[in-house]
Amino acid sequence: IVIVSHALGMVRDLCDEVALLDHGKLRTIGSADDAIDAYLGALERNARRDGEHGMRYGEGGASIQRVEMLDRDGRPVERLRTGDECTFRIHWSVSAPIEQPVWRLEFHTGAGFVFASPNTRYHHQVPPVIDGEGHVDYHVPRFLGVPGPYEISASMLDHECQQPYDVRHRFFAFDVLPGHPNDSDGIVSMGGSWSGGPLPAAPPPPEHR
Repeated sequence: IVIVSHALGMVRDLCDEVALLDHGKLRTIGSADDAIDAYLGALERNARRDGEHGMRYGEGGASIQRVEMLDRDGRPVERLRTGDECTFRIHWSVSAPIEQPVWRLEFHTGAGFVFASPNTRYHHQVPPVIDGEGHVDYHVPRFLGVPGPYEISASMLDHECQQPYDVRHRFFAFDVLPGHPNDSDGIVSMGGSWSGGPLPAAPPPPEHR
């Protein structure tokens, strides 16, 4: 699933128009978003639209109800600044107990390129079993995406990350505004600083609230 998401992100980034072939026969031709949605609809069982151009699919048994983005004080927000502390909260529910589930987030640029994909298994935080409903948090001390639009995919998977219980692909959108560091090119800031030679001392970071 991760490999497919990366490949589709590259298609969204590089292509204005895409042709979708099925065993050598042209199935559809159109915008990258429309062609990729059609591809996911054919590839994944129970695939359906989710938001403006997101897709939702999965085997069932679990549901990602929503994702919240919280500021450093725990308040829901719709935008960040480069360098902000934040938390992404996944609200979930299950219809019956599930053993060793894995939660995953994917962070996409506005064009669909995946630049980060943390999951709870990589962090060695897999519960033995879950039931009912609850939430899990992914805390980011400094969000270093440069200014621009971003989207999130959220998934609940089995322990091997092979069976998707529920996947919500690019369904949550947010914006990043200029912050500190004040980088604007590329995808993410390195969070570094300049010094030496004729350079003046760097100004202190602004206080944004």
